[in-house]
Formats: sequence, structure tokens, C-alpha cells
Amino acid sequence: MNSGASDEARRIFPLNAREFAWVTVGSLVFAAVFLYPILCEIKYLGPGLHDWLVAPPHFNNLSELPINNDSDLFDQLRWVPYYTLTHYHQWPFWNPYKCGGMSMLGNPESAIVTPFLIIYLVGGLLPGIFLEIYLHIAIAFVGGYVLGRELGLRPIACVVLAGMFPSSSWLPLHVAFGHLNFLPAAYFPWIIAMLLAACRLGQAFPAAIGGLFCALTLTEGNYWRLSRCALRRVCARRDRRGTAARFAVRTRSRGVLSAVHG
Repeated sequence: MNSGASDEARRIFPLNAREFAWVTVGSLVFAAVFLYPILCEIKYLGPGLHDWLVAPPHFNNLSELPINNDSDLFDQLRWVPYYTLTHYHQWPFWNPYKCGGMSMLGNPESAIVTPFLIIYLVGGLLPGIFLEIYLHIAIAFVGGYVLGRELGLRPIACVVLAGMFPSSSWLPLHVAFGHLNFLPAAYFPWIIAMLLAACRLGQAFPAAIGGLFCALTLTEGNYWRLSRCALRRVCARRDRRGTAARFAVRTRSRGVLSAVHG
């Protein structure tokens, strides 16, 4: 019994494989519910999720690019690397279609250095955009659950925590307005969870995983500043409670996060 508890305490992710599988399935269902308004003919932009859920889906919405609000700006930041790779078979370092030509890789709001680019290349531009939104919502849900387990919460409380952030109005409203550069905010729960795991285990490897998530907040839309501020806030609060030895571990963890993050 003690051996099993100690093995669980030494895990980077404080949940077993079965629990992780159920959380993954639940995150996909959760993301489908909150992505459903994309398939609706929205005539009234106001409160009332019930009107969206009972409305029949309009799958033709998936056959055309969103052009409302700022969607055109961020859609072209997805289209240029996709078209450059698939049509010219070149690395998308340059955007010749904007302002007479400007750097694409150097544009902080572009999304080139990201694993989601593979989805665009395999499925196409339109499926890539909608799948990117869908999967980021699911990633945020799983990250919130892992963060809850890291904080010692029970599964029900973890589910509440997991759904609280991605279902708030902040992220969906930005996405609805076309701000795809806000999608990397889905990594915030993962970043904090990995930082806490590094402190708990006294190891730098979880901090390196968190650093990779920090890097994605930069390369997927330049939303890294808020993640860095959140990390400093968490570290400051925990450092005031810890011993000198734990402070050294946290300092090394933050060093790894900064090094991977660049």
C-alpha cells in the first residue's frame, strides 16, 4: 500500500492511465459542446446557450472561412504558411502578400513553429482552423484537470476546475472574434501544473515540459507575456512558503523554464 502511494507520488502526472483516458474522452466531449455554436446560424449575439444547443447544425459553416471581425487577419496568417508549403514546397519564412512583403517567421502573431501545422498540411486549411480551435479547448480541459490533481483535489473538483477556464467567456469570445492568437492560453494550466510538479518532485524535467508549453505560447501567437507573469506570480507565492532547499529547486525549475522558453 505504501509502495503504491510512493510510486504515485513520484509520477510527473498524478493520475493513472485509466483516469487519464477518461479525462481525454471527457475533454473531447466538452470541446464539442463549446465548439457547437460555430455550426449555428447566430442571429443574436447575447446570452443563452440553450438557443444554440437546440438549433440544428449548419455544416456549411465549415465550408467557408470566417470573415467576421478580425478573422481575416488571423486566417491569412494560417493561409500563407499552408499555401507556401503545399503549393511552392518552401519553408514559410516570408509573406509576399502583405505590405509588399514582410517576414512570416518573424511575425509574432503567426503560427508556424507548432505541431498544429501538421493538421493543416494533412487536412487542409478549413479543417485545420476548426480542429485547432477544437483541440485547444480539449487541451485546456485536460490541463485544468491535471492541475487540480497536482493541487491535491478530488476528481469531481478537478472536473470543475478543468471546465472553468475554457468555458469562461474570455477565451471563447476572443476566438469568436477571430483572435486565434489567444488559443495558446489553453496551455496555462499545463504550465502551472508542470511548475508545481517540478517543485513536488525536486526535478527539472517537469519544468522542461512546462518550458515547452511556454515556448508554444510564443510560437503559436505571441501570448507568452501573460504566461511568464503567471509563472512569476506562482513562484513568488510558493517561494514565501518554502524552505531554502525548495527555493533552490524552484530556482532551477524556473531556469529550465526560461531556457526552454528562450
